[in-house]
Amino acid sequence: MRAPIQLWRAADDGHQPHPYYEEAVRAALPQPPEYHVVANAGHYDFLPPCDARLSRTAPGICTSLPGFDRAAFHERFNAEVVRFFLAQL
Repeated sequence: MRAPIQLWRAADDGHQPHPYYEEAVRAALPQPPEYHVVANAGHYDFLPPCDARLSRTAPGICTSLPGFDRAAFHERFNAEVVRFFLAQL
């Protein structure tokens, strides 16, 4: 793989705990990726914020850890992904 890579991980991911998932990808890349660890984030925090209906029917994917602002994270996350693409493509 010779393409620039941006890799993100949730610091508190209970489904794909560090170092068993993204670390294997990171270690196998020929060049270090741009790497971000999102403090206090869980696995599903990379999904966009849930609306009220989905929050009621699927609280497991909609509930973040106390103190984690999923909407604010997505504003930053989206901006960082766009910045990366603009710089690399």
